[in-house]
Amino acid sequence: MVGRVYSKILENNITVLKMLFLLRNILNLIDSAFSLPILLSLEQESISMRDIAKIIYKTFESVYNLISLEKRQQFRDFYFSKDMCEMTRKACSVSQLRKYPGDWVYTYVEGDGISFNYGYDFSECGIVKFYEQVGAERFTPILCLPDYANFRSLGVGFKRTQKIATGDTICDFRFKKDFDTPSGWPPDDLEETFPF
Repeated sequence: MVGRVYSKILENNITVLKMLFLLRNILNLIDSAFSLPILLSLEQESISMRDIAKIIYKTFESVYNLISLEKRQQFRDFYFSKDMCEMTRKACSVSQLRKYPGDWVYTYVEGDGISFNYGYDFSECGIVKFYEQVGAERFTPILCLPDYANFRSLGVGFKRTQKIATGDTICDFRFKKDFDTPSGWPPDDLEETFPF
């Protein structure tokens, strides 16, 4: 879903890019709601969690790779712009108000320009909250994997070492310009661990 939205509306227009950034959490919730019946159906067919994770990762990877190279470049340039960093700072501040109980809460992390440019630490995750409410929390680590497919397809350098979905206190997103995001599949060589 997110890949299709990116490919349809991502243009050389900073306003559109800003809107997409502001809508990302809504799009993430839509994707997690869309994925839930698929996850439940695969589990019902006695498919292992690892195989389910691979199916979900490869599906998202295919969708994200539908975005044209030109649009990916535009997004990559925007992701490391002054506007993006300022929007991220503001979004982090607003999240601290906890206006919506099912939303994400996160803080901005200033980078040193060497190990990373900037990042954010999520202390609350909307997907984890949603999946806990419907008794599907066992699937939340699977939905963390597409972050790698997303940022890799866009050429946005990304890494994470912790995630709430596996019991850590934060999800530590770090972004680095000119860093090759590793593939999320198989997850065995990632800095963070997965339970499958």
